[in-house]
Amino acid sequence: MIPLSIRVPASTANVGPGFDSVGIALSLYLDVVVKEKADKWEVIHSFEESIPTDDKNLIVSTACKVSPSLLPHKIEVTSNIPL
Repeated sequence: MIPLSIRVPASTANVGPGFDSVGIALSLYLDVVVKEKADKWEVIHSFEESIPTDDKNLIVSTACKVSPSLLPHKIEVTSNIPL
């Protein structure tokens, strides 16, 4: 079942009189590909060095909170969302 791909669209808020109650999905995405199992979590990305590449990464820590029995994998994260 590996690899597993997850694609999340960027969104924008504060649209006219809707304020934060109206949002628009954009054609920009964050893609996560879950690859092979590993001895420890490894996050491959091309973001700045301050973004963790281990189990301290926000994607990994969130996944582990949702599913505490989740085993470590290598994951690749790419994005064309400007930060």
